[in-house]
Amino acid sequence: MAETRENPMAAALIERCEIAPSPDTVAELTLPLLHFDITWLYFHPVKRLLFYGFPCSKHQFLETIVPKLKESLLRTLNHFLPLAGNIVHPINSGRPFSRFVVGDAVTLTVAECNKDFKHLTGNHPRVSDELYACVPQLPPAKHSIDAVILPVLALQVTLFPGHGVCLGFTNHHSIGDASTIVRFIKAWASVNRFGGDAKLIDEKSLPFYDRTAVADPDGLDSTYWDLLKRSRSVEPRRLSFPINKVRATFVIRKDDIEKLKAFLLRRRPEMHITAFTVTCALVWVCLVKAEAGAVPDDEPEYFGFAADCRGRLNPPLPATYFGNCLAFVKAESTHGSPRFDLYDADYGWGRPKKFESPSIDAETSMSLCKSRNFEGGLEFGLSRTKKKLDSFAAVFTETLRNL
Repeated sequence: MAETRENPMAAALIERCEIAPSPDTVAELTLPLLHFDITWLYFHPVKRLLFYGFPCSKHQFLETIVPKLKESLLRTLNHFLPLAGNIVHPINSGRPFSRFVVGDAVTLTVAECNKDFKHLTGNHPRVSDELYACVPQLPPAKHSIDAVILPVLALQVTLFPGHGVCLGFTNHHSIGDASTIVRFIKAWASVNRFGGDAKLIDEKSLPFYDRTAVADPDGLDSTYWDLLKRSRSVEPRRLSFPINKVRATFVIRKDDIEKLKAFLLRRRPEMHITAFTVTCALVWVCLVKAEAGAVPDDEPEYFGFAADCRGRLNPPLPATYFGNCLAFVKAESTHGSPRFDLYDADYGWGRPKKFESPSIDAETSMSLCKSRNFEGGLEFGLSRTKKKLDSFAAVFTETLRNL
């Protein structure tokens, strides 16, 4: 992906500040990057947006909401120190590692946007560029004599006066997978909702940092690093605008999921079938049909997804293990999981009105999460050219109608 041109959709900047954990936290926390982390070292930054239908004035936003978010963020970062730190990428020798030292901080952008909140939070097709008014960018890397220092997290809170607020999250994938980042998002939400009391974070949700718990008898950490080092630019790739894609959100309800399960079980009664399985299968089939004319008949089609390995290792890792622990086959891929319900992230403004994953603009991925409005249902997002998205929507609608 080319270096970014100036985002024409940028919101009006109000403030950009740095939020650091309390100085009385540990002086330094260093974590090695394991092969699970190194895999994602040169991947594009992961972006998430949570829109909240919380009408407020600019005065209320600046005098109440933003100060409260800053204070609760500080208290939350005390428990998620690596997110305030950096990835240190040696230039000549040694493997990359995560390092936090006192004084490190997360960049928080405060902005105002006059775009149509209802339009941005709809399910209908929208120009993908429009969402980037709310997407924070990671600060630029810092270069020293022997290393490149890569910030790992950037945050943005954007006011839509009289309509709502959007929280934007951008993270370097090597610092943590969805399980790690969603736990941080929910912890911050909990602290903010209950008046900044970090004691309300469930102890069972606190990060587990012990990297020695991940056995590596075959030396995969070194093998992965030997394969990847110096193979690509150290600094994260950035999108170039215009993206020339449109995005839409599609909902599959519980009744449709059950019909799909029944359809498969009649043919393969021994199969273990989940909502995730049938939804991914449905999307894949519809994508293949929608793009049938553009792909040669003898060209293989692939669908890949990431699987959380925390409970699959021997011995298993705690669910709160901080970092990446994914196994995957990368082709067409998914961002997110129905297990990670971001619609539960209540910062005191109620449940999010809409979750969006701008990350899918950078590749042929889809986002996936629990449906906000339909119990037992799922919703997925796609970002494609208008022609491809229109074709998919027609095939998807017709397929559901014929279940």
